[in-house]
Amino acid sequence: MKKISYIAMVAVAALMAACDEYTLPNPPAQSNNQEPVFETSGLSVTDLTDGKLDLVTFSQNNTQPELLRYSVSNVPEGRALKFVMEISDTEDFAKSAEVATTSGEDSVVRASVYDIETAYSTTFSRSPEAVTLYTRYAAYVSNTAGTENVRVGGPDYYLGATTLAFTPVLLKHTVENAYYLVGSFNGWQIASAQLMQKDEEGNPYDYPDFHTFVEVTADMAANGGLSWKIIPESAYKAGNWEGAFGVVATDSESGRLVESPEAEVNAGVIADAGKYQISVNMYEDTYKVSLAYEHLWIQATGYYQTVDKMLRLYTSDYVNYGGVMRCAKGFKFLCQPDLNTGVFYGVASDSETTTKDGVTSGTMERFTEAKDARNMEVPARATYYVKANLKNLKWSAAELSSISIVGAFNDWNVEDEAATMTPDRNGVVYTINGVEMPAGEFKFCANHAWTISFGGKMDNIVENGGNLTLDVAGTYDITLDFTTVPPSAKAVLK
Repeated sequence: MKKISYIAMVAVAALMAACDEYTLPNPPAQSNNQEPVFETSGLSVTDLTDGKLDLVTFSQNNTQPELLRYSVSNVPEGRALKFVMEISDTEDFAKSAEVATTSGEDSVVRASVYDIETAYSTTFSRSPEAVTLYTRYAAYVSNTAGTENVRVGGPDYYLGATTLAFTPVLLKHTVENAYYLVGSFNGWQIASAQLMQKDEEGNPYDYPDFHTFVEVTADMAANGGLSWKIIPESAYKAGNWEGAFGVVATDSESGRLVESPEAEVNAGVIADAGKYQISVNMYEDTYKVSLAYEHLWIQATGYYQTVDKMLRLYTSDYVNYGGVMRCAKGFKFLCQPDLNTGVFYGVASDSETTTKDGVTSGTMERFTEAKDARNMEVPARATYYVKANLKNLKWSAAELSSISIVGAFNDWNVEDEAATMTPDRNGVVYTINGVEMPAGEFKFCANHAWTISFGGKMDNIVENGGNLTLDVAGTYDITLDFTTVPPSAKAVLK
């Protein structure tokens, strides 16, 4: 065992009502009784961990880890020594977490497995992989009630600094490195299950999100839709259903996953034809089913007839899409960068297109042949803000006669002609130069009115988003760019 000594010889501050500068985490309210000054000397601690802390073993044995043994003299009657454990994943304790400890008459400092694991998993990682952990302890002299605590040695003094081989313990179920989708689309055959993509690299406990795409054909929809379940990598390799997950409400678009180690029991169902994204969080056991198109490409008459030049509508929910286009007369949507094959949206055969207050709208229809998708029509060659909803199959195109900036610099006057931005020749990138702007908020408005505005964040401009912010007053060149995905803005200080 490693011996760590501290001969304090320090005068610990008076225990007074103002002693709340050094307190244990979440202490009870302090009393107002004035306490005498005292000194603590001869304090020493001995590490009991032998350089390792295996929470799995302690959990299996239902015991608490013994961390330190201490000895101390000259503690006044009615006072006791208490310790708070601090843990970090780096030696400099740049990021740390505190763990409450207990000690009894045997002068041994202990902490619960749950408290250590909770502090570690919420601050550093939920992974059960063994790591190097750094620990140290803050000592306090406390009254019997624990309402007044004085930090020994001051706020920056620690005892018992130790490096540990640390093995966490799982507080939840195992999360595997890979998951697969299986269902009616592949005849419930585990061998041909579809590998799901991991959203982010890293251990699956801290990065537990996976997704995949499926397509429900018209024939599938006519025969009850597509049924699906999730299986872990271990089941895929073993060729069985052990550890499989189904859903609680089979026809719900989102909800909780439930363990269901049988082929078709508790299977999720996607009833309608279309391409979908199935997303899961395997730590929280949740799922979401959404329409899967990342963008809608706009093929507009008179403009953007080749995919590499087409503008795209942006979405954050795979249902509602929006963006700006220049159009001579009509347009259609492509759900993929392909002019010939895939999914296309054009005007519905039995729909009426209406124009009111500068907004043209109607109903659209899904096609699998580009030639069958008839153009949505707009009344004039102009720039439009276009929206599409792939769930209710509605579309709209609002004419943009101008875009301007509005904010504190012009008293939020949307009619300020001097704040009108200049569009590029395609009407999709807008600029204004040399604007004197105070620090504060601003946004973009269309047609010198609030009916359509743009805000949100500089790298994610959305319709009717929140105000944008400039931190520094000065002269700015400002750009609003609808060619990026998502649309973006720049404010360059001159």
